[in-house]
Amino acid sequence: MKNLCTLPPTARLAGRKTVVKCQLINDFLKVKDLLSSESINFFTYRLASEKKKLFVIRGLPINTEIKDIIESLADQGVRVSRVTQMKTTKPTQNQSKENIKIVPPRLIPLFTVDLENETLLEDFISIKYICGLRITVEKHKSPKGPPQCYRCQAFGHVEKACHMPPRCVKCGKNHLTVNCEMPRTLEAKCANCQGNHPANYRGCSAYLRVKERINKLKLKSQEKELERGQIEKTTLDKDENREEENKTAGCHSYAEIVKKHPSKEVDRNTGNSVSGVKLPAQTINSQIDTDQFDETLLSDDDKWRDDVRKWIYQLSLLILKSNITKAEFIGHVMKISNILYDE
Repeated sequence: MKNLCTLPPTARLAGRKTVVKCQLINDFLKVKDLLSSESINFFTYRLASEKKKLFVIRGLPINTEIKDIIESLADQGVRVSRVTQMKTTKPTQNQSKENIKIVPPRLIPLFTVDLENETLLEDFISIKYICGLRITVEKHKSPKGPPQCYRCQAFGHVEKACHMPPRCVKCGKNHLTVNCEMPRTLEAKCANCQGNHPANYRGCSAYLRVKERINKLKLKSQEKELERGQIEKTTLDKDENREEENKTAGCHSYAEIVKKHPSKEVDRNTGNSVSGVKLPAQTINSQIDTDQFDETLLSDDDKWRDDVRKWIYQLSLLILKSNITKAEFIGHVMKISNILYDE
């Protein structure tokens, strides 16, 4: 399996099963083909590209023939890969009045359609008549609750992704449901819980256990999302408080400084006024110890540049000081800036 894959797959035990995860779609397809060719029992999940859009035709009589529907659609330029009449295990109103809860699957006047080519989607949706009868086309809604495989009757995957041994929905034996020869007069036997009902009965104890487990996982996921949201809110609140502290310490944006002191030049990187002022070196020296700046390199006419260079030099040393905090540094810079404004 590793030799087939571009990136090595991962595997873990899950009860009596082994879960294999591939990192690439091509690797996934290769592993699936390998398991199939080796006749290994497994089930998987379909890729989004493998899932076809299902539609439901409503408005036809319950005894409409499938071939008549396909022919009528073909006459209107729409070819379909499959048409299936839907079934239900819900009791009728009369059966409900008699307190009958378990009934065999029965046909209903709804037909699902698999389109052969999705480019015909608009043509299919625009169809108003089939077999001379007015119909409506709706998107198929998946039943609520965990999916169930029509092949092995297990929960969590569907028939098209199943390579497990078949089990009958009616008698629970190891054959496909279409091949079941059990008389209708005999009671059904569930393949999952061995109860006297079909395996697709929604009151089955096995189904209810799976449904409860899924609900718990959903609740746990929602709690994690809520906790994550609270953490993000706390972080946001801290950031807002930090901004308020900076404002209290006298921090201003570049635009605010220019607006307040239009006659002074402002350093775009630090937001500090640097024009025509004398920097208080004693304020900086009170924060850190520094070397003496060489004043002999500059003339008296360049005194303001000397002051600015001193200030920048002191700031660079202040930044390099390991035990100074961000708040202390900003407060120190803005304190100097405020002195500059006053001058």
